[in-house]
Amino acid sequence: MEGNCVDANSMPGDPATFSYSGNDFVSEVKSLKDFPDAGQSEFDALLEVKWREAMNKGLFRFAYNPGMPQRRLSGKFGFFLEVNGERHSTRRPPPAFTGTRHPFDPSRFHFGRAPVAERLFRLSAPGDQQDGPKIQQNGPTDQQNGPTDRQNGPTDRQNGPADHCAPADVGDDWVMINVSPIGRSHVLLLPRLSQLRPQLLDPRGLQMMLHCLLLSRDSGLRGMFNSLGALASVNHYHLHLYRLPRTLYVETADVRKVVDEIYEFTDYPARAFVFEVSPTNLNSIASRVVSLTELILDRGLAFNLVATRGHPCSSRPTRPDLYTALRVMVWPRQPEFPQLPREHFQLASCEMMGHIAVTSAEALDVLTESSIVESLRSVTEAAFDQVRSLVVAEALPKTSGESTDS
Repeated sequence: MEGNCVDANSMPGDPATFSYSGNDFVSEVKSLKDFPDAGQSEFDALLEVKWREAMNKGLFRFAYNPGMPQRRLSGKFGFFLEVNGERHSTRRPPPAFTGTRHPFDPSRFHFGRAPVAERLFRLSAPGDQQDGPKIQQNGPTDQQNGPTDRQNGPTDRQNGPADHCAPADVGDDWVMINVSPIGRSHVLLLPRLSQLRPQLLDPRGLQMMLHCLLLSRDSGLRGMFNSLGALASVNHYHLHLYRLPRTLYVETADVRKVVDEIYEFTDYPARAFVFEVSPTNLNSIASRVVSLTELILDRGLAFNLVATRGHPCSSRPTRPDLYTALRVMVWPRQPEFPQLPREHFQLASCEMMGHIAVTSAEALDVLTESSIVESLRSVTEAAFDQVRSLVVAEALPKTSGESTDS
């Protein structure tokens, strides 16, 4: 089986493990608009420290600069534009995928081949019933495979460490840097890294991302997933996490019920299905979301997904300054094989939610709310209407998730 799995559990400079239980979840957070300095949780602090350490070691393809030109567009939706040309120029171009369920190919780049130093820490999910979050240091943090792994540029990642078979259970859920960051603390979540699975969402991976958001006191922490055909560039199962210290329209936008726990925006131009998540329904909603994404893929469509703190969907907020729920948003779209060229910005998950990463400062003056609205509608509207009719007409099946609600 050599070449089909990697040894993610034994390496020099073994990093820390962040262990937690459901008792550590933060059920409500203050909005950035009203409380810009809400304080950090232990998870927030660890993520920030480890990410900055990696940045100081030169492990990224470029140094993310929060001082780059940016602009909040006037208008109803308040799109936030930020120049990040280096991400556009250094981001790995996607291979020639043949479909949204393209099989995993061990001969292509995958995250098991990335330098070990890019792994920040492991996540140990609920189950140990600890009294509080614990950070276990398993070994020295100054990794052996540091910046020199990148001395010849991004192509070094194609020739990473050889694959080896290893058990893929305990200690195999990883937090790793994204070497072309979209924002502060931009990391990849890699569920069961050594199993080398393709980029297909499952309940356990979505739960892992939602856990991270609930462990945070920062309402600017966002979780994302791009399917193949929706700008995923690596066909190895991964989700994204990053901080955007700006309020977004989708956090509080009005919704209406479609069926059961599925909602839709009433007026946002990127048509999406919206779910309300809390610590008590997290696992069942994760399975529900995955059922929807499987329906989308079954119809030959692609999708983007975002999870963020926000107002509940099922009721009016009692205090607008408090976010008491997670919102999970799923945007069906026509797949792009190959990825379509666009002049000023691409359309992945962050753009769908209103954070527009543009290629140059010129775009800040050229783009308007109406031009972005048209781009979002053109990509999502027809696909959303197609899936919505199916959701309404059929009883959406619930998948048998890997875990059940506690």
